[in-house]
Amino acid sequence: MKKTITLLSILFTATMFSQNFTVATETPFIGTTDGSAHLVDVDGDGDLDFFNTGDQGGSGFQGIAQLFTNDGSGTFTLVAGTPFPGVESAASEFADIEGDGDLDLILTGSISGGRIAHLYLNDGTGTFTLDASQPFKDVSVGDVIIEDLDGDSDLDVIISGYNTAAGARITEVYKNDGANPAVFTIFTASPAFALANEGDVDVADTDSDGDLDLLITGNDGSGELTKFYTNDGTGVFTEDATASALFTDMRDSDADFADVDGDGDQDLLIYGRFGSSDREAKLYLNDGTGAFALAAGTPFIGGNAGTVDFFDADNDGDMDVLISGYENSSPNRNTRLYGNDGDGNFTEEISETITGINNADIAIGDIDGNLTKDIVIVGYSNIRIAELYTNSGAPLLSIDNAEVLNGISVYPIPSKGELYVRSEQSDIKSIQLFDVTGSLVKNIILNNSKMDVSSLPKGLYVLKINFETTSPIIKKFIKN
Repeated sequence: MKKTITLLSILFTATMFSQNFTVATETPFIGTTDGSAHLVDVDGDGDLDFFNTGDQGGSGFQGIAQLFTNDGSGTFTLVAGTPFPGVESAASEFADIEGDGDLDLILTGSISGGRIAHLYLNDGTGTFTLDASQPFKDVSVGDVIIEDLDGDSDLDVIISGYNTAAGARITEVYKNDGANPAVFTIFTASPAFALANEGDVDVADTDSDGDLDLLITGNDGSGELTKFYTNDGTGVFTEDATASALFTDMRDSDADFADVDGDGDQDLLIYGRFGSSDREAKLYLNDGTGAFALAAGTPFIGGNAGTVDFFDADNDGDMDVLISGYENSSPNRNTRLYGNDGDGNFTEEISETITGINNADIAIGDIDGNLTKDIVIVGYSNIRIAELYTNSGAPLLSIDNAEVLNGISVYPIPSKGELYVRSEQSDIKSIQLFDVTGSLVKNIILNNSKMDVSSLPKGLYVLKINFETTSPIIKKFIKN
């Protein structure tokens, strides 16, 4: 017989879209194009800081790379004396490369007189130092991915873009040896990956085998392409010709993976341009094995030179999507928010008015500690802009008294590597892992009742355990 207990627990609450996003009238951010933007906690104080790169406009080279710290309430201050050069046609990514609990940075792009691909190590306080020892090839108009590609619990790197020495496009994988400091070596893929820029590189576990598969979109010099590769678990990739043929070839493109229909696997939205003037935004649904099918009847309007970002905008536990870019329609520049009903059916939320931009990037996170997702958009809208939109909707996570089934065991807590979830109920469907801001970290399908959490940063996390026939249960755990 299952027992129930009453305890202080984290519950999910929902809200409808209702003019949740409001533009902040004063920020110190500089508008840019062709750059990258991030909301990340660089100084370990528990709030999200802002990093922005790109072309600020004007004659000659006008690249910038600026870091702003957050006081916790959403008030930002420019950090002086950072080691980052100004960059245009930039890409960047933050991750804990050293495994010391803070976020390091890889920055690529065009600088005055050349191109770079630099690793900057964080001392934990938000002070960065260039590590010039790494073999990364300089690129611009590319992308950066930092993930564990070979299953050895350290972070590897993918860098794509146009390389100076080669005089051509490259896509390079760099394997991490796991030492501290990290040492990277180039991994030679056979056959070689598609060589592209003006596109996107993204990874997700699409076939539910516990490793990360790879998507590449962009321009290979002769035209647009979209290629998809499956991972054997050791970081060896093989092109999935069926998926590559299904996905529309795109350039000036972006893509994002998310579980849009709540079935525990990773679906895909690709946005970009093909042919002379055709623009598309296509959603592909995953059956859980990595086999995709084009979703019919979606409301998405195609565009290019923009960005696609899945996130839970209205805090109802499913993935909505924000899309910006240049469209065939008038006005040409748009930023559109589409709400999800939980089953993968989307509706444009016309009540949310966010400035339309192209040559854009968007950063999403809770900047003011109210447990809702805020937005920073950066791009071109007749002028270069960087606008912050705060979200006044109801928070995803709240504290309340609740009755929770006592048949669920989550252990060990704290956990350093493997976390076990066991249930008197045999019908666990999927598990969603959230951080304390309410951000969905990943969707999990259990393997023998256990999951690998070794790559997670230290902190408090929330598991939403979904069942086939009963209501979800919420459990907390601590990662050490």
